[in-house]
Amino acid sequence: VCSSSCGQGQRTRSRDVLHENRHGGLPCNNALVETAGCVQKTCDVCAPVDCNWGDWEMWSACDKCGGQRKRYRHIEVQPECGGKACTPQMAEEMGNCTRQCHSETYCAWEDWQNWEACSVTCGDLGRKSRVRYLKAYDQPHAIAAAALETSAGGLVNIEAKFEELKQRAQGVEVRRVGELGTAFLLGTLSFAGLLAMGKRLSRGLEAPIWGFSRHRYEAAPTNEYPLRAG
Repeated sequence: VCSSSCGQGQRTRSRDVLHENRHGGLPCNNALVETAGCVQKTCDVCAPVDCNWGDWEMWSACDKCGGQRKRYRHIEVQPECGGKACTPQMAEEMGNCTRQCHSETYCAWEDWQNWEACSVTCGDLGRKSRVRYLKAYDQPHAIAAAALETSAGGLVNIEAKFEELKQRAQGVEVRRVGELGTAFLLGTLSFAGLLAMGKRLSRGLEAPIWGFSRHRYEAAPTNEYPLRAG
């Protein structure tokens, strides 16, 4: 059998000695194993594929005010069929960034990215996914493309929506302050009423009870036991 299923290969054959030489006979001096070349069907040619780095991903958010941000990339294609290997390069990159920690930020969804490949090569049980990211803007007019649609099909101004929410938040804060002031005033009046009631009760305890007045009783003098002055 040929040693290769396609292209050039080798095959061998062998034989054994049936009778050894005896009584001065001639020995066997020919080869017992022979090897010859063989050619099978033409092999499919494998085209070399070189290694390839993918594109850089999006920058991450700043790690702190006026700090640093990162981004990554990965090998997208591995070498095959004798292709060139990827040259050593950076897979992670860092850069400076300026972040306004206390300024207003407006967020909007970016467009969906392309679908990834299906998780299976056949059948109907596979899955595929795609992603999209939130992007921050400094001004609301910068996200006009991300405006909300009304029921009539028109576009609502994002800046007006934010202003409306801001006014509603201020109204809630004003009502909260008013409720706290009313509660404080009612508590003060209740405390003053309790003090006045306590004073009236304390004065009532000092007055005569059950309508009886206090009298001083002294023994009256009689003829039998006259009182002596002194």
